[in-house]
Amino acid sequence: MTRTPVTKYEVIETFLTKIKIEPSTQSVYRSWLNHYFKLLEIKNPDTYFDNGRDYSADIEKVATAIKEYPPRSQQSIISCVKRFMQKKNIQIDENKWEEWTLKKPYAITMDKRFTPEELRTVLEHADLKMKALAMFLGCTGCRLREALLMTSEWVDMKNRMVTIPAEISKTKRERYTFFSEECKRVLDEWLKQREKFLTESVNKSVWKREQLVKKGINIKYTTVKIGKKKIKKLDVSEIIKNEDRVFPMEKDNAIKSWNLLLERCGLPFNKKDMNKKLKAKRYQYHLHTLRKMWFSRLMSTDANPNHVNFLGGHETYLAGVYNQFLEQPELLKRTYDKFSFCLNIYDVEPSDINEMRESNTLKDTKIKNLENELEGLKYRVFIMEKLEKMNEKIDKKITPAHDRSH
Repeated sequence: MTRTPVTKYEVIETFLTKIKIEPSTQSVYRSWLNHYFKLLEIKNPDTYFDNGRDYSADIEKVATAIKEYPPRSQQSIISCVKRFMQKKNIQIDENKWEEWTLKKPYAITMDKRFTPEELRTVLEHADLKMKALAMFLGCTGCRLREALLMTSEWVDMKNRMVTIPAEISKTKRERYTFFSEECKRVLDEWLKQREKFLTESVNKSVWKREQLVKKGINIKYTTVKIGKKKIKKLDVSEIIKNEDRVFPMEKDNAIKSWNLLLERCGLPFNKKDMNKKLKAKRYQYHLHTLRKMWFSRLMSTDANPNHVNFLGGHETYLAGVYNQFLEQPELLKRTYDKFSFCLNIYDVEPSDINEMRESNTLKDTKIKNLENELEGLKYRVFIMEKLEKMNEKIDKKITPAHDRSH
C-alpha cells in the first residue's frame, strides 16, 4: 500500500526544529498545523506571516470550526497553534487563549474492557504474533508504543521483568514492570518464531525494506541456484542482527492486524465506538483497552495502589516515592506475583475477581461465626464446670459426718 506523503512547509519545519519534542510528537504537530491552514483555506503557509493578517481572528475561526472535535483534540490543536504563534513572536491576549482552550478536556469514548473469557475467545482466532502482543499488553500494563519499541535487551525472561527505558517511556523516566508465568510461556513460543516472521515481512514488503535502508541497514542479496535457474534471495542476516525489537511491527500495522482479528471474531468484538464526535471511528475493544484491563483488575485487588501506578507508568500519582520504587524491584515483584492471578487468561477458572473476593468474604464470615460459636461453647463448659464444683461443696456441707465415714 502506497502511503500519501505529508506536505512539508518551510515555516512549519523551521518551527519544529526549534522545539525539543519527540519525532512522533513532531508528526502530530505537523498534522495539526497543516489542518490549521487547511481550515483557513491557505494554500501556501510559507507566506502566512508576510501579509499582516489578523491572527486573533484566524484562531477564533479555527476554534469555532473544531468545536465538534473530541475535547482533547481541541486542546491539542489550540496548544500547538499557541506555541507556533509564540515562536513567531505574534502577541495575542492571554485572555483570548483561555477562551479558546478547554479548562477540563476529557476523552469521550465507549471503551469495553475484556473479561478473561472474552479475551480467550478473541485469542482463539489470533496468530502467535498477535496473541503474544495482546497478552504482553494485558500482563505488563505497557502502552502499545512502549511494547513495540521494546528490545530483547530490556526483557528479563528469567525474572519475568520488563524495564522500560526513559527514551521510550511516555513519562521520559525509566520504570519496570513484570509479566506472569502464563505470559512467559506464550512469549517463549513467539521468540522462537520471531526471526521467521521478520524474514517473511521483509521479503514481502518493499516499504519495510526502504525503512531499513533509512535506518542505515544494508540490504544484501545472495544468488541461489535452483535447478538450472539462478535467483536472487534476500540476505536477512544483517537485518535480524540490527532489528532487536521483541515485536518488530509498526504501530499502524499492529492496530490493523488487531482490527482484522476483531472482525474475524464478529459481534460484540467488532462493534465500533459510535461516538459522533470522534473524527476516526475505532473499535470499542481497541488495543489500549488491554492496558486499561490491567489497571482495573489489579486495582480491584488489595494490591498497593502506589505499586500499581508505578508499574503502569502513572507518575503523577506518585509524587516523591517514584525514585524510591526504582530501587525496590523485589518489593514490587512480590506485589505483582501475589496479585497477578487476576491477570491470567487461561490459568484461572473464576470468570471475575469480584466473585472470588465475594466467595472469600463469605468464607471469612462463616469462619468468624464458627469461632464465635466455639467461644460460646467454651464459655458454657466453663460455667457448667463451675456449677459442678459448687454443687460438690454444698453436698459436703449438708451431708452428716458419720454418713461421710461410711
